[in-house]
Amino acid sequence: MAALLSEHKNRRIVANSYGAYLTLQAFVYLDVTPKDFILLSPVMGKAKAKDRAYMSRPPLTKRLQLALDENRLVRPENFKLFIGDQDPIYDPLVTQDYKEYFGRANVMVLEGQGHMLDRELTAGIVKETFGV
Repeated sequence: MAALLSEHKNRRIVANSYGAYLTLQAFVYLDVTPKDFILLSPVMGKAKAKDRAYMSRPPLTKRLQLALDENRLVRPENFKLFIGDQDPIYDPLVTQDYKEYFGRANVMVLEGQGHMLDRELTAGIVKETFGV
């Protein structure tokens, strides 16, 4: 995935959920600064649902956290990350790490939104971020 993102660094990319997680993993290896990214409801590592017996631990979470800690994730020129505060895998502490890394203005927690963000809200996010 890193090779594709490098090859298409000027494209506008919107990734959702696990696809957003794979995008974050690719940020570990990018050697170019990509242009435009929106990550929606990303899996950001190990997560435990608050409302039921569910735990997610996608592969390579330690590698992603280490890259974050060591300041090795690429920072796209135009980057926004959105996650709902009602998303079962939303973790305020993990989200805080991403706010500190990518900038508070670039990582938004959306009140009342679950894992599947509202369609009109998503359209507005894309329009505002990319100007389309």
